[in-house]
Amino acid sequence: MNSQNILKFYGSRLNSKLDSSEFYDYEISKVTDDYNTDVLDLSTPITYQTLKIDQSLANFSCSRNTISLNEYNNTVNDPNYKYSGLTLTVPYSNFVNHVSANYQHTILNSDVYKYTGFTGETHYFTISAFNQPLAKDIRFTSPDEISVITGFTTGTTNVLKCTLRLADEDACCGLPNKLSNKPWAYQFKEPFLDCPSTIERRAASGWTLDFIFNREGLPWSSGGVFYYFGTRGSNSPSDYADSNLSFQFTSDGRIKWTAIRYSGYCANDAYTETYYTDMGQTPTLCATGLTKDFNITIVFDRYKHYDNCDIENMGGWNDMLGFKISDYSDTVITAVTSNQLATYEEKYEFLNKKWADERQRRLGTLKIYLNGRPIYKKENWEEVVASNRGAQPFIQSWGGGTGLMNSVHSGVSCFNIKSIKYYEEPLDFVHVRHNFLTRINNYDFFICGIDCDDDLISYVTNGLLAENGEYLITEDDNMALY
Repeated sequence: MNSQNILKFYGSRLNSKLDSSEFYDYEISKVTDDYNTDVLDLSTPITYQTLKIDQSLANFSCSRNTISLNEYNNTVNDPNYKYSGLTLTVPYSNFVNHVSANYQHTILNSDVYKYTGFTGETHYFTISAFNQPLAKDIRFTSPDEISVITGFTTGTTNVLKCTLRLADEDACCGLPNKLSNKPWAYQFKEPFLDCPSTIERRAASGWTLDFIFNREGLPWSSGGVFYYFGTRGSNSPSDYADSNLSFQFTSDGRIKWTAIRYSGYCANDAYTETYYTDMGQTPTLCATGLTKDFNITIVFDRYKHYDNCDIENMGGWNDMLGFKISDYSDTVITAVTSNQLATYEEKYEFLNKKWADERQRRLGTLKIYLNGRPIYKKENWEEVVASNRGAQPFIQSWGGGTGLMNSVHSGVSCFNIKSIKYYEEPLDFVHVRHNFLTRINNYDFFICGIDCDDDLISYVTNGLLAENGEYLITEDDNMALY
């Protein structure tokens, strides 16, 4: 059986020690049509059934100075509702810190806020825009915009996820509007409701992220966090460990990934939980054009592919269901001397030894491509599985990160993000390259030359190789205790 490279693209120069099998388009075999014919047509993009998100954040702002709120007419649900058509634009930080502190970049555009500043009246507001001039309706009796904020109820539990919840607390909310501002974030799955998922909590075999950026003359340090997946935010590692992942640009032009991980060890007949920061980064990108477009594709391919019930059971969230140690409360004086009690929680998922023991079921390969060419590969990379710990919703955030978590995922990308795509399958090199080539005339790409810093030869000199010659990890990858 002979191999052919019909498209004749190997990415950057390859060293003979590297396994280059993934760069072939198809293999000529004795079986008729035993190859991917769709990649041979470079004039037509492939239609992927697994493409779940296909949007643009082109020319979106990366700052939020003010937030504009419009009153929602709730008379459709409550005939006694006093709709007044109120409008308000207030300082963003002041508003967010009042109603849902610490979530500067992760309030959702579909959120509904309750205002009780008028005696005996309740009004509901939705977000209409960001960065508009300060303004307040003259019917607000407070002396200035900042004072008006005190009339909104506090606490994230008082914030409805969408206006549909005013009629039915279990209503399903769709994707929120983007409002020309980054990040664009949403809760993609509600654990306890029978609502359709925007994306699955865990894909059958892996996933693919695809971006088209333009720096618009900005330095690499302005790239910031451009993608986040996992728990929205918490100060407790037990709430978000193994349910958090971000990708960001570094100040020296690399792509860095970060995840807070959970682990543990047995000592003296006891299991001790630990947390650590897992991270890695690519070589310096050769896309040096300050005003040129460039395509970044990130792929996770799990070694083991699951379907149906195996997705949640084979290293999935069902491993977290079980007992949790809770403070013991006894209002009657008894002979009980223990101050703790193990309780079973049916709804919530907790990190535990079983979850850690099944880590191998979550391992796979993480790959990053620049303009359809491979620049980074990490074997034995553990996937991040969104899990409900009963504290914060899990979100998918484009163009920015999230708060808390010791600020490891904080930040917003100020680069122009012209395209975002999410596939619930791991695309191979041929399809990644095909995606790039079919769009090459639609953007002004900066195509790197032969001597780019993303040359795969550096993987051999700077990285570690397995016995079969396959690249495992660069010298820049590291694991640090949390």
